[in-house]
Amino acid sequence: MSAFLLSAIVLVRIKVRQTPRGQECKQFDRVWRYIEFRNLNVESLRKKLTDSDTIEAYRKDPFNPHAIARLRLTAYQKTIVMKYIDNLLDWGDQLFSQDTMESINEASLLYVLASDILGERPAELGECSEMPEQFRNYNSISEVLKENSPFLMEMEHYTIVGHLFNYASPARNLQYTLDPVTASHATQNAYASLNIAHSSTNQPMKTARSAETAKSTEREAVSVKVVPDVGLSRNMYWNQAAAQMHPQYHPRGWLEVVKQISPVFCIPENKGLKQYWDRVEDRLYKIHNCMNISGVRRELALFAPEIDPGLLVRAKTAGLSVEDVLNAISGNLPPYRFSYIIEKAKAYAATLQGFGSALLSALEKKDVEELTLLRTVHEQNIMKLTTQVKQWEIDAAKENIAGLERRRDTVQHRRDYYQSLIDEGLIDWEYAQQIALHSSSAFRGMAAVLNSYGAIAYLAPQLGSPFAMKYGGKNLGDSGSSWSEVFSALAGVNDAVASSSGLEANNQRREQGWKFQQEQADHELKELEKQIKAAQIHKELAERSLQIHEKSLDQLNEVYEFYGDKFSNLGLYTWLSTTLQRLYREAYNSAYSMAKLAEQAYRFERSDDSSELLGSGYWEASRAGLLAGERLTLDLQNLERKYIETNYRDLEINQSFSLAQIAPAALLTLRETGSCEFDIGEIFFDLFYPGHYRRKIKAVRLTIPCVTGPYTNVSATLTLTDSSIRVEPTVDDALKPVPRTRTLSIATSSAQNDAGIFELNFRDERYMPFEGAGAISSWKLVLPSTFRQFDYDTISDVIIHISYTAEQDGTLRETIEEFNAETEGSLLKYLKSNPLHRIVSLRHDFPSEFSRMMNSSSTDSTSIVLSENFFPFFLKGKSLQVQAATLSLKTVEGQTVEGLSIMIDGKTFSCDGQVVDNNCSGVMDITSVFSNNFFGEHIFSFDQTLNIENLEDLLLTLSYTVTGQVLPGME
Repeated sequence: MSAFLLSAIVLVRIKVRQTPRGQECKQFDRVWRYIEFRNLNVESLRKKLTDSDTIEAYRKDPFNPHAIARLRLTAYQKTIVMKYIDNLLDWGDQLFSQDTMESINEASLLYVLASDILGERPAELGECSEMPEQFRNYNSISEVLKENSPFLMEMEHYTIVGHLFNYASPARNLQYTLDPVTASHATQNAYASLNIAHSSTNQPMKTARSAETAKSTEREAVSVKVVPDVGLSRNMYWNQAAAQMHPQYHPRGWLEVVKQISPVFCIPENKGLKQYWDRVEDRLYKIHNCMNISGVRRELALFAPEIDPGLLVRAKTAGLSVEDVLNAISGNLPPYRFSYIIEKAKAYAATLQGFGSALLSALEKKDVEELTLLRTVHEQNIMKLTTQVKQWEIDAAKENIAGLERRRDTVQHRRDYYQSLIDEGLIDWEYAQQIALHSSSAFRGMAAVLNSYGAIAYLAPQLGSPFAMKYGGKNLGDSGSSWSEVFSALAGVNDAVASSSGLEANNQRREQGWKFQQEQADHELKELEKQIKAAQIHKELAERSLQIHEKSLDQLNEVYEFYGDKFSNLGLYTWLSTTLQRLYREAYNSAYSMAKLAEQAYRFERSDDSSELLGSGYWEASRAGLLAGERLTLDLQNLERKYIETNYRDLEINQSFSLAQIAPAALLTLRETGSCEFDIGEIFFDLFYPGHYRRKIKAVRLTIPCVTGPYTNVSATLTLTDSSIRVEPTVDDALKPVPRTRTLSIATSSAQNDAGIFELNFRDERYMPFEGAGAISSWKLVLPSTFRQFDYDTISDVIIHISYTAEQDGTLRETIEEFNAETEGSLLKYLKSNPLHRIVSLRHDFPSEFSRMMNSSSTDSTSIVLSENFFPFFLKGKSLQVQAATLSLKTVEGQTVEGLSIMIDGKTFSCDGQVVDNNCSGVMDITSVFSNNFFGEHIFSFDQTLNIENLEDLLLTLSYTVTGQVLPGME
């Protein structure tokens, strides 16, 4: 996107912010869409300038322009308007520099828009008047500023105004006071108001004041010592008068007291703002007076040069914009040649590469530094988190020790418990159980013994009488039952024995278990002692680890601080990368602009407007523009290679043109007025070099043969007004106008083969004046017209020496010569029907003969000889026929010659004395003199002595045709 397209978008956005809407058009702040920019009056300004918070912010950062601008938002308003106008004027200058009718009309609209925004030029208030040293200055009020605003120190004074004092002091313009307030409407007590104490001076006002005293009231108020306000009596008219006070207030009573509060010191004007009016007026003046942006008058073509549609298509394919195409064909010529600019462009591209490498290095180092800082921050965060973990480890170690100690206590308690069990043995109840169980076993054994005795007894028969003894089954059954009881008793005994044995075994085993548990507790205590020692060591390790960790964290913080405080820190590389990006972009713009200059020089020197040379996509914003220098360098090398490949030598020709031969009337005008315009047509080139085309000027030199005094410059200015080139070697091809370049004029010093430069060198790094213009050209020659350094009548001729290059085409030459041969010489036919003109000045062409005429008597005669030297060389040997001849007497301005008769070759002609153009009088038709004899001697005689004070010259004007044969091809 071009800079001015971006400017257009900015302007549209600003217009949106400043466009009035609806009823807001009636408000003063209607143009501001930002609400903070509205209602910025005197009260709001005083509030801003005396706001303690804002002033304190300024004092903390005094070199911040925004901190100061926030105290008066009008600075932002002015900046926005100034930037807006800058865009308008720069855009207009860019269009004005194109120097075409369309672009100038567009630029004029932009200048008018800027003028409308600016409004009327501010009034010239003049400089602040100087005050004597004893009056107040900043040092004298610095004490007062300690507790107040350093931006606003106001003086307060009362002024007596009214019709009664109009004779003593001029009307005051109250518009420039910050807060004009009516102090008292003293119409009813005017005299008393004169004695009211002044609030600043504490001195009574004088009744009578002179005009000078009235004007210096403000100065007096500042010069006196600041004392507390003694007050001013308010009467019943105070509020009424305060409501009536207005910046445009004019007193209605005979006497009124007005209180004015104004800044102590003058506010300097914004010189930069006033320059806008100068710039706008300068541009509009130049446009209205047919000047270019440099102030040179010129004539513009109605339309800009046409654009080849095919060229636009090719440019679009190459990625070029319409602006690039317009710049390529606009004729804007850089001051230096391609060979010089290409070296500079490559140097710029090399510098661009250096900036790119530096930027890449800065970006890499910035990324490395940022990564290092990021790692450091991450390490800090991890270590801060690890600190808690370390602390937790210590706490865990402490808790582990505490747990082990508690476990040791538990094991010790268990050991002691078992030891107490072992030491205590069986308890009473266990002894009772043991005795009871053993007793039960004994009793069971005794029961079994007794049951066995019973069983045996049951087997014994009943003894008595032998005849009464009974023995039978009862005895056996009882015996069996007893034995059953015996065995049951034995089983019970065994059970009781087993129980007793089990009880004893349990007691023993329990005692063994207690002893084992005691031993186990002893072992556990020993193990716990070791574990506690290990846990204590682990705690000490954790505490030491925490100390080491905290030390590492401190060292890491030191490293972080070092990274932040060292010179080559992230801030430096950020600043380097940011600055280098800006510089890199500026270097790219410079290198690309230089490359475009080289491209323009190439197109100019090679007449190539269609080739694809430089692209437009070197800068890739997504890659920070890296490799733009390398890509641009490669294209510049290709451009240089293409230039070398096409650097063929063209035809180089030096040709001189005599103004007396090609435009004699212009030479006469130059002598009379000091300026003339003339054309050098294609015919004057084709006469000598048929078949040539693409004639381009390399240099122009000017020779003016004249008579000057010693050390007198011939200060002529030669200006190229138009030029064209035959581009194609065809007769039917139209001449192509060449856009004017910057060097359009030269000023001569000696006017003797003068090129208008100190040294004519075709190998100069810069282009010669007029270089590249078409040899088929129109010129304007100007000499000082008011103060003439020498007599312009002594100018015998003006010779234009043109050095130009051309290309030759054999087909074109053959075509021209065949055409001339077939038409029996088109030039001959043209000259037969279109007469040529020649003015012969007897004073310049025949100075000796003219001197004799002026100093001879009426009976003397003077002869002049007309030869072929007075006519173009190509007419040498041709028969010339005079169609018309006149003789004019050039007289001094305001003088006439009457009653003079001239005899030429025996024929008498009378002078009527009628004044015509160029102070010529007595124009006589002498065609009959040359009807038969054109060349040769012609005798002049006069019937009276010529007055040298009235007569300046005799002009012989000849119109002639060619009747002889003309060589073919001389067109």
